[in-house]
Amino acid sequence: MFDELSHERDTFSLRLLIEQLADLADINEKLRRLCSGDVKEWVSLKLGPQVVAVMIDDPIKRRKEISTEMRQLLSEIYKQRADLPIDPDDDDDPAKKY
Repeated sequence: MFDELSHERDTFSLRLLIEQLADLADINEKLRRLCSGDVKEWVSLKLGPQVVAVMIDDPIKRRKEISTEMRQLLSEIYKQRADLPIDPDDDDDPAKKY
């Protein structure tokens, strides 16, 4: 996701927002796998002869929360990107196509 949303001329704050969004997308994917039964625990730690499993109490609720956070971040990314000055050498500039 980071590579897909990043542009060369992004500001530091914009890159930070994109990185946060990519991290949330990774967490959301793992929660999706938990909800679908693909994985049974969040993480499993082996401490000597014992194995400790860390569970997530309400992965469906957490996925909804993360989805809201992701929408907010994506909205802010597009807002900040719209405020960037247009690069005259940008071949993807829609104004150049007409």
